[in-house]
Amino acid sequence: MTKYRVHLMTDLTRLDEDGLADLLERLVEVGGVPSVPFGVLEVTGSTTAGDARAAVDEVGRVLERALQAMNRPCRVIGVQAGEIGPYGSEGR
Repeated sequence: MTKYRVHLMTDLTRLDEDGLADLLERLVEVGGVPSVPFGVLEVTGSTTAGDARAAVDEVGRVLERALQAMNRPCRVIGVQAGEIGPYGSEGR
């Protein structure tokens, strides 16, 4: 199993500060950090998984459950995932 950082961009365009605070509490399972830098909700989280696709699925499930509980369903419109590894481990 490998640790991955996952960044999801959604189509949710309206979430106030209270909503962001509520979402932050609900994303603790994946260390999720919500933000609205360009007018749409983005979430970055991390999880341990067998591959990047499984990591995206896990963080996406946690986000989906959190937003459904808040009655704020949305679609993921962008995904980025990468392995988190130790710095300087390129075989030196």
